[in-house]
Amino acid sequence: MISSVKKKKIFLTGITGFLGKHIALELKKQGYNVVALIRDNNTPALLKDHHVEYCLGELLHPQTYMKYLKECDIVIHAAAIASFGLKDSKQYYKVNAGGTKLLCEAAAKNGIKRFIHASTRGVLSVAKIPEKSDEQVGYKKLAEMDDYVRSKFEGEKEVLHIASQGDMECIVLSPTALVGSCDDKPTPIGRIILTFLEGKTRAYMRGGINLIDVEDAAKAFVTAVEKGKSGQVYIIGNKNIQLYDMFKVLGSISGVSLPKIKIPFWFAYIAAMVLEKISLIMGRQPLATAQKVLSLSKNYSYCTSQKAVEELGLNQFPIQNALEKSVNWYYGNTFKRRSSTKF
Repeated sequence: MISSVKKKKIFLTGITGFLGKHIALELKKQGYNVVALIRDNNTPALLKDHHVEYCLGELLHPQTYMKYLKECDIVIHAAAIASFGLKDSKQYYKVNAGGTKLLCEAAAKNGIKRFIHASTRGVLSVAKIPEKSDEQVGYKKLAEMDDYVRSKFEGEKEVLHIASQGDMECIVLSPTALVGSCDDKPTPIGRIILTFLEGKTRAYMRGGINLIDVEDAAKAFVTAVEKGKSGQVYIIGNKNIQLYDMFKVLGSISGVSLPKIKIPFWFAYIAAMVLEKISLIMGRQPLATAQKVLSLSKNYSYCTSQKAVEELGLNQFPIQNALEKSVNWYYGNTFKRRSSTKF
């Protein structure tokens, strides 16, 4: 564990992503200097009033960011390809696994003290009692992973391997489904929320998910700079919730009507498989993959974040607060609130 890191430089990737921009904001609030790797000059509006130093470069080409990396003390790696339905699945592995390996090796060679990696709860299996799924539950079988999850699994293993060598302290944080403001791309769960708010969710399936406010997740990453233990994995989550119950909360906040048709797992699974293929042909993102339907509906994506609560002080505020932030942000930035909508 390192100490006295305040005011030192953090090299951050993924700043244009949902999690990354909130990590950057939290770092600045806590007095850290931030150097952010970006591919172009499209910087987050959320950070316009905060001094962030930008490094124009490519994750897959370390020579483009090496000069900046050498001037930093800590790396927080939040960059990833997370979109569903890429035509070229090799891109997941090239960036999420290969890019992570290149950055981690470059950091270790250039005296970086600590490397904090953003993985995903999705790489972990589910316990017999889903709510008790923790960091000790083990990884999913490869056959249970889609390309995104498998690429994140391979990236996580690269980071933990370097941690085991003792050359650099490495910590893995595995967020669950992030909700809150500024999900502008949006993320998979954000697309589900947005579809509901648009009144397009006609049916639902059984199943559950773990949600966390993106701001609380970002705070956990910043806390890990000082308090995270090398070689450890932390699940960063909060509320286990049934999908239909999530819609009920969203409905109570927004006034949008709830879906009335409950579809069986087998129908949702087959429909997702068909829509995946259609989406690939049309060059669009499917709302969910077949593997995601399997994870949410049959196995449930529940877990416990007790380890992060105890060691990183992870907040566990009511998830309705975060869902309300999501609703307010989408209505303020994506489309106008319906006249019938009430709070």
